[in-house]
Amino acid sequence: MNRLEIDIVWVWQVCAFIAVSAIAWVAALSLRRLCREFQSSFRAQMSERLSRSFIFVDAGRLFFLNLFAIGLTFAIAILFEAPLLAALLVAAIVGLVPALLIRRFEQRRKRAIARQLPDLFLQMASVLRSGLSISAAIEQIAIRAQAPARQELEVLARERRLGLSLNDALMNLRERVPCEAIYLFVSLIRVSHAQGGGLADALVALAQSCRRKQLLEAKLAALTSQGRLQAQLMSFIPVLVAVALFFIEPEAMRELWVTPFGWTVSALILGLLLLGAFWVRCISRGNK
Repeated sequence: MNRLEIDIVWVWQVCAFIAVSAIAWVAALSLRRLCREFQSSFRAQMSERLSRSFIFVDAGRLFFLNLFAIGLTFAIAILFEAPLLAALLVAAIVGLVPALLIRRFEQRRKRAIARQLPDLFLQMASVLRSGLSISAAIEQIAIRAQAPARQELEVLARERRLGLSLNDALMNLRERVPCEAIYLFVSLIRVSHAQGGGLADALVALAQSCRRKQLLEAKLAALTSQGRLQAQLMSFIPVLVAVALFFIEPEAMRELWVTPFGWTVSALILGLLLLGAFWVRCISRGNK
């Protein structure tokens, strides 16, 4: 190889190095921008959901704790020689844990508020019959109520004191607590405030209707509890069988972790179990 060919090869190597460095730099900048956008979106959504549920936790700290848990889980999975796909799957599941926990807390909080509403409606009806206005009745009920309904009523009363109209304050309550009883409550007050009418009698009828609905839901839950328990047991039986087979025949079961076909079979089994549990959950709740 003469001097010219050596110079040409050297120039091509330098150009290739510059091109690869430029691509890596652009990719790093893009990844950094995506991470910042994801972080800002995560913090905004989590801050709104946490504040709406009256959970006073810093969303930024929660984001970094979530990243630390994801990295730690992935490192532990790799340390125990788990396949890369399985490690990524476990890390992704750990990353979804905060959102799932917050959603579960929101659902439990909404159910707790729904259980308190019939008594609150009856108390408000009695306060209205004593001659107080709607805003004064809301403030009185907010003082007597228990959490978590007290928190929502206090926010409603505070918005009224700050000058927000009754219609806007009620619509904010409807957005914070997406519940059928709250929808009917807001509609009753808006109609009564606009056109007049016996709001106290309507609240008593609404309280009785909500109470009957809760009794029916309790009976439905009792009747479907056996089916839900059987579904949970049937979902855990394959997992227990797999664990037992891992101890009995570790060499044969090892194929599920080290081969692509085994990963496919494991993912299919897991997906079918989750789908069956979801269907049973929907049937037991009466959802389509």
